Amino acid sequence: MSFETLHKEILKRHYTIKKEQNLDAIKAALFALGNPQDCFKTVHVAGTNGKGSVCAMMANILAAAGYKTGLFTSPHLISPRERIQINGKNISARAFENAIKKVLLAEQTPLNYFEILTAAVFYYFKKNKVDYAVIEAGIGGLLDATNVITPSVSIITSVDYDHKDILGNTLQKIAAQKAGIIKRGVPCVCGELPKTAKNVVIKTARAAKVPLYFAAKPSNIRFVPNKNLMRFTVSGRTYESGICGAKQPLNAAVCAQAAKLLAVKPAAVKKGLRTANLRARFEIIKTPNSTLIIDGAHNPQAMRGVIENIKLAGFNPTLVFAAMKDKDYRSMLQILRARFKKIIFAALNNPRAAVFPNARPTQEIIKQALSGALGKSVLFTGSFYLAGEADRLIDRR
Repeated sequence: MSFETLHKEILKRHYTIKKEQNLDAIKAALFALGNPQDCFKTVHVAGTNGKGSVCAMMANILAAAGYKTGLFTSPHLISPRERIQINGKNISARAFENAIKKVLLAEQTPLNYFEILTAAVFYYFKKNKVDYAVIEAGIGGLLDATNVITPSVSIITSVDYDHKDILGNTLQKIAAQKAGIIKRGVPCVCGELPKTAKNVVIKTARAAKVPLYFAAKPSNIRFVPNKNLMRFTVSGRTYESGICGAKQPLNAAVCAQAAKLLAVKPAAVKKGLRTANLRARFEIIKTPNSTLIIDGAHNPQAMRGVIENIKLAGFNPTLVFAAMKDKDYRSMLQILRARFKKIIFAALNNPRAAVFPNARPTQEIIKQALSGALGKSVLFTGSFYLAGEADRLIDRR
């Protein structure tokens, strides 16, 4: 059985195994595998927005410091192999297939799709003897499959409304789920949090008797267009980030604070931040006829960030939008309509996609964008699925 076939088989479990959230099944499987998650140091990252950026930056910083560093993130754009990396290199199809087969053999109670991936990640990282692994929580934190580790440092990037059907419909409930990654004796670093969420996190940290840090506020923030970099100052040090966007300096400040707790030297922090990259997070792609901006923002808080990003970078793009029907796309569109007079809707080949009138095939829209027919710059946003389709169709040669 090829990796692609095996992946399709376990992906079915995303729809067929809908058990109550708890960690019993994955703990049993990991025990049968010899608890590989305990064989290397980890950084655990939760939050509504900014998780992927912080994970990419943090892994790059640790690699720059000389550590063999694993990275587990979600979702993927094109291949699930993107989710699992060591020092920036995707897992091979054969290694991924072998890891999944090991997990299925160790399965005691049926695991869902994300649990299988998570257990496979830990097995793969142990087998390859990583020094550190940066682990992104899937949804929430407290009951997330990744919450079986005792990390060296925990990070909560942000708290806002998303996945309300699972995490709760108030910021307090959502914050309690995110704060569930806080472990006794493990320091926690936070980004900027709303007051109600901040109070929950502070209370949780006090109960666990752990030090809690809030990242220093960056200053002198500016976009360097000829290099596609963000330049900013944090606590008297000037940094550059290869991941662009108005919120990225704060994400970088979170990473700088976490790196300090891990005794990483400032030079490695600077190098790691500058060389970090992450697709579909205000990703700027320059083509002969136009500039394409791809951002997987898929909730209101992230969409406000997109508006801030284009203002900071000085773009005046044409907007292409698509969304999943289970997301708060009405609020996202309300935010976008305050900035854009015209919205081009893309029709996604996905049963979960929201249906919009006059939506056009993504392939047709990309062709026009690349030709310059849609203007000098074009922004694709609203969903990682739109970002993935756009990414597949763009010729990067």
